Amino acid sequence: MEQILSPYLVALFWVCILLPVGIFLRKKIPFFQKYLVPSSLISGFIGMILMNLDLIGIPTAEGWVPLDFKTFAMLTTLIFTANFTMIGINAGKSTEGGAKSKEITRGTIWLSITFVGGYGVLMVIGIPMIWGYNAITGAGLESATAMNMVQGFTGGPAQALTYAQIWVRNSNNADLPHLWNISSDVLVMAVTYGAVGFLVAAFVGVPLANYGIRKKLAMDTTNTKVDDAFLHGIMPKGSNESIGRHTLHPGNMETISLHFGLLGISFFFTWIACYIMKTQLPKDISFLGFGLMFMWGMFIAIIIRKVFNATGNEYLIDDELVHRINGVFVDFMMITALMSVEWAVLGKYIVPFIGTVVLVTIGLFFWFWIPSRWLGESGLERFLVNFAACTGTLASSLLLMRIVDPKGKSFVPAEAGFSQFMMIIPIAPMALFITPVLGIKTTVTTLFYTGVIYLVTCTILLLLLKTLGYWKGTSEG
Repeated sequence: MEQILSPYLVALFWVCILLPVGIFLRKKIPFFQKYLVPSSLISGFIGMILMNLDLIGIPTAEGWVPLDFKTFAMLTTLIFTANFTMIGINAGKSTEGGAKSKEITRGTIWLSITFVGGYGVLMVIGIPMIWGYNAITGAGLESATAMNMVQGFTGGPAQALTYAQIWVRNSNNADLPHLWNISSDVLVMAVTYGAVGFLVAAFVGVPLANYGIRKKLAMDTTNTKVDDAFLHGIMPKGSNESIGRHTLHPGNMETISLHFGLLGISFFFTWIACYIMKTQLPKDISFLGFGLMFMWGMFIAIIIRKVFNATGNEYLIDDELVHRINGVFVDFMMITALMSVEWAVLGKYIVPFIGTVVLVTIGLFFWFWIPSRWLGESGLERFLVNFAACTGTLASSLLLMRIVDPKGKSFVPAEAGFSQFMMIIPIAPMALFITPVLGIKTTVTTLFYTGVIYLVTCTILLLLLKTLGYWKGTSEG
């Protein structure tokens, strides 16, 4: 049995130990309740502290051996791929006709345009920040860390880390041409920016939500009291809220077994696809196979779900259970990502790091707030959804929506889901063909101009549709 205790399994043991600690602290500490800080984020920060004090490890014959930060980084990447795969399984479901109302369409278009423009805001502010700091101080810090911020804020720590690993792996590949060798500092800064993005979503987003309620900007102002279970993060005794439905008879097979089986099937064919790309594509782009494994996993999972749909077996997949399994991956991923942060690297970047976070937070606030006032009804809800999604994740958005819409009457969460697919077309070129080849074929300057194009184009679209009266809602804001 001793032989099976690989570093990754031990790392998962530590994550499991920290999980209930975060749950307990969220239940007991009002500060965490006030800002709706997820228990996984609390556990992750505790784990990060313990890791940097060399207290996370395993006893051996040679004494206490601390775990390597890279162990948690690799786990984060693996869980992130599973996360995107489950997103694909959910995304492949049949569309429903209820999403055709004009108001939902208007909201989806607004969310899509402003979120893509949010990428532009982050790049136009963040990249000059690191350039300016290096020019003034001569510190020579890695300029690619500005893209860590962009990826960390818009996609979370795991996505940012995945791209950072591609850059570092490419830098160490002698067979590839290099514009410059990207420093391994990006591995730490990717996770750090992603984690701080969650904090911004919570500590800035929650006060903004409460401000909107006080000013009666929310669509439903009749009951904005958040229940105790939501604040404490623990359901009351006797709660029987379902986490899914049985699609298989328990006497035959557990329903959750089928869903994990779908995950395994998706992983298997994703690995085959990635291996084919690695061996068949030209050397200068072959890294896109395993490097973007999370993206290919999502696409393959969509195909598998479509096969179930086409064969009349879609009813065997429970979307609520898929959502819950995905939530498990997000919780574990948040903790492993934070536990891969090394303070020694962060210390070098602390000044531009703080400056960048403050400036982009202000920039995102005005970018989303001003056009949200053109919407009339649901303007506050759409502002909160995109502000939280562009600093944390869509899960952060749903937390804020629970504050302003505790009865769940708003269609904005559904709009946010639809907008995730609308944004694939404008974001795909940067995500698949520009950002992964940073340091090989593209430079930070290229990404800066990409951000300018995004920001200018989205600004023009917003103003044009405003002039045409498209944003006008059922009531003026």
